[in-house]
Amino acid sequence: MNKPQILLWILIPVILLIGFLAPDETLVINFHDSYYVIALIHLAEFVSILFGITGLGYWIILKVNRKLINVLTLTYIIITIGGSAIILLPPYFVSDDSTETTFFKFDNLIEQNIMNLIALLLIVIGLIIFIINILESLFRNSM
Repeated sequence: MNKPQILLWILIPVILLIGFLAPDETLVINFHDSYYVIALIHLAEFVSILFGITGLGYWIILKVNRKLINVLTLTYIIITIGGSAIILLPPYFVSDDSTETTFFKFDNLIEQNIMNLIALLLIVIGLIIFIINILESLFRNSM
């Protein structure tokens, strides 16, 4: 992958559009006795900032004429986009029968928490791969 930053920067408006199309959707995270509620638009903004910063990191590395490890770059892209999709897209595909009541139904919260945990772990693993790739390209001898 020669220019991964272009793919990441192209995805930023798409992710923001996903967030703006469902302004009332939320992500509910149950952690022990606390419930954290995050608006989908805020999550989309966070993922967009993440993609922007990592795209900037890839752009800087390529501007200083360092070579990235293609396998690590491709792995980062796939893992991060997959993890972001797992978090951002379920509100569009999971039906919520909330027309009966105004209260949130906690029936499927365990499954949602497991899915969100897997997605967050994927994003963290992707960031570790990104850091390894950047450091390896900076400290490797130019050939």
